[in-house]
Amino acid sequence: MHTQTSADTIDELIVAVYGSAPEPRQHYLLAQALQALVRLAKTEQMVEMRRSVKRASGGMAAAAESRRQTSVLLRKIGLREHIGQARRQFDQHDGAAPD
Repeated sequence: MHTQTSADTIDELIVAVYGSAPEPRQHYLLAQALQALVRLAKTEQMVEMRRSVKRASGGMAAAAESRRQTSVLLRKIGLREHIGQARRQFDQHDGAAPD
């Protein structure tokens, strides 16, 4: 089974517009114009797909950012707790030492 490609479709369109024996210049110009149109359509499709993926994963990105912020906050809290414990130990040690 033959899969029709964009090149096949372009050739069929050229035959439909100019007949079975178009002039080489006409064939070339129309083929290049149609090929440019195909490339533009592919590019637009890729941009739209990327936009859709970004929109769909937007919630996941926000959740990941929230997790990062929470992780940073927890590290800060842990660091403060660690500093507080070290300070208490130092104060206890300092208070027990004779003057």
